[in-house]
Amino acid sequence: MSIMNLKKIIKKKGLKTVYFSTCLIGFILLSGIRSAPVYGKLDFILLESRPWWKEWKPMIEKLTKQEQKPIYADPMTGNVLNSIFNQPILKKYQWHFRGSRLNIKSMDRSNIDNGYRCIINLHGFTPSWVPEETRHWKSRLADTSIYYHYKGVSGDALKEFLKENQLKYCDVFF
Repeated sequence: MSIMNLKKIIKKKGLKTVYFSTCLIGFILLSGIRSAPVYGKLDFILLESRPWWKEWKPMIEKLTKQEQKPIYADPMTGNVLNSIFNQPILKKYQWHFRGSRLNIKSMDRSNIDNGYRCIINLHGFTPSWVPEETRHWKSRLADTSIYYHYKGVSGDALKEFLKENQLKYCDVFF
């Protein structure tokens, strides 16, 4: 493209339009880079190519088919569902783990009127480079099962317990 043609385009379309278009094209090109530290929401457009998608697909499909109600889940799951999929969350949390856990029995009982969508995500997140590269959160927080307990039972014992004992008002994802 010659400078004369560029001047004609700028004169015809306006400098703001040309600037906006150039920035948009640059942003789209940068979003295609799959290495640290370039990442973001645009990367989630290609969901089928994301390694976590297969693991989360049952949860996302179930949520998108239901009436949109606030979600009650652990902080990590709630944050992902809210920021990536625009799902409302019932409770905002401090974004660091202080040893407190969500009582699944209480979550299940308090949802008798079906006022929110109770999500128990015992599967967690696949480990990735993001926590280490960005130092945005501790990588152990990807194990969302650390946030839950049922009558003092947690971890792998909780997973086994919930496989045998279905909750009435909460959806459990393993």
